[in-house]
This record gives sequence, structure tokens and C-alpha cells, in this order.
Amino acid sequence: MVTVKKAVELEDIREDLSEIFVTNHFNLFSFLFKEKDKEAKKQKTKEALFKAFLHAFSLENFYVALGEEQAIGMLGISDNKKRAMTLEPKEFKKCLGGKGKLCYEKVKHLSYPISHYADDTAFLEEIEILEEFKDQNAEEELINYAVSNTPYKIYITEIFGDQEELYKVYKKCGFVEIERHLISDGGKQRYSVILKKVKK
Repeated sequence: MVTVKKAVELEDIREDLSEIFVTNHFNLFSFLFKEKDKEAKKQKTKEALFKAFLHAFSLENFYVALGEEQAIGMLGISDNKKRAMTLEPKEFKKCLGGKGKLCYEKVKHLSYPISHYADDTAFLEEIEILEEFKDQNAEEELINYAVSNTPYKIYITEIFGDQEELYKVYKKCGFVEIERHLISDGGKQRYSVILKKVKK
């Protein structure tokens, strides 16, 4: 059974949020080590990344899916005043040395302001669920809890055309597709899909 709580209500949750984020995006940081690097070095690199991201999460903006024994997923909500994640280059440099700048460049867009949003509008960030728990309905629980427990009237999110199961979850939660366009992502083309929900 999955329960959802606000991150700010949970003790020592930053470590869990960082671990979930880095684990789900570890391939993004593969440039930090070579193919011949042993598993021990990769684990050391992963732990350095965990520390580098500790600062990034605004706990007031995150909701956490909890399994029986651990945090299994999370969802951030941003608005025109604050993004759910705020990334500091100095933190990456402190934890990752000379490659910290490259890491920051890979993810800095996650803290770009979205000041063009109206005051009554929120943006649901990418849902992060650990792979081994993806069959536990955590996405739906996170979406419904976050929408029910925040004061916004309009909720917007972006997913991609290959995320068919997540698309179904958002539709089940009352979101409707309002825009779809082709984008180039890492040399590949795929659809960006914008979904919207108006809370009654």
C-alpha cells in the first residue's frame, strides 16, 4: 500500500529524494566514469551525486510516495514564484570537483523560473518512481494528493509521447491534452504532450 505525505513533514527526507532522483537519471551522468571503471567507482560516483543534489529540493514543493519501508517516489509542484528544485553550481563543484560544472549544465533547466504562469496555475514536475515500485499505483496517488492539497485552480504538466502508461494515469486523474508537438531530444524526435486540469 502506498501513502503520500508532504516532504516537509518527513524527517531526513532530502537523502531519499536525492537518491530517487539520481537513481532514475543515473544514465544522464554516465560521462563521470569510463566503461572500464569498476562497480566500486561507479558507486562512489553515485554517492557523490547523492550529496550534490541534497540542496536542490524545496521540501515545501514536494510530495513523497511511501511504501511499507521506504520512500519510493516523489512529485514536485512549481509555480510562478518558485520551482520545486533550485540548483546551485557551487554545490556540484564541492561534491564533484571539476566535473561539477558539466553536471550542473545537464540539469540546470530544472530550476529555470516559470514566471509566465498565472498566480492560480501550478506546474507538476516529472514524477519520479523507483523502477521496482512502478506497479504500485504511486503515480496516481501522488497526482491526486498533490492536486487535492494545493490551492491552485489550474494544473499543467508535460509528458512525452512514449510515456503511454503515465498518459493514461493523468487522464484517469482528470487531465486533458491541450497541446502536442514534435521536439528534438538528444538527436531523437519525440512528442511533447501538454496536459491540463482545472480544479472545480
